[in-house]
Amino acid sequence: MLWLRLKLQLIPCIAEEVSRACELYQMLLQEAGTGDKSKLKELTLLQASIRGRIQEFEDFFEENAEHPFIQFFEKQKLRLRKLLQMEIPKPKPVEKPYEPEIIIEKAPDKPKSISTDDFVKDLLQKPSKRLESASQSQFNLQGDWKELVFKIKLTREEYNKLMIMKSKRPVRF
Repeated sequence: MLWLRLKLQLIPCIAEEVSRACELYQMLLQEAGTGDKSKLKELTLLQASIRGRIQEFEDFFEENAEHPFIQFFEKQKLRLRKLLQMEIPKPKPVEKPYEPEIIIEKAPDKPKSISTDDFVKDLLQKPSKRLESASQSQFNLQGDWKELVFKIKLTREEYNKLMIMKSKRPVRF
């Protein structure tokens, strides 16, 4: 967009120019909302032009800050800033007529809880190489285990810390 030169004597012309720019911007904004790419491109170019004009207003304000009519130029700058804050409306989707749908929801599967018995049974069904090499007399693969024992090697310091922590814990019956 072509803009007038900023002069203090042209206040009415500049106000009219900003009004025309606002109307053009709003018209392009509505047309760009329909999805017209050429209008969207024009809108983008107009936005860049408006940003440049805002910068011109700021520079002009710095040059003539003490003049009593400068407030009118500041007002036009604010109008242009408000204009740039407007968002491009999204194109409205085509509404389909309402058709009732039957939705069948499956009941969510309950997560299977994992217990040590399941872990042991899994070990019994898939014996490791170590279990296969061990004699059948030591492990009865068909039988039920009632307890699972883990052996943990601790250093003397770790063992002492563990005993101290156990002694601090209240006894529960």
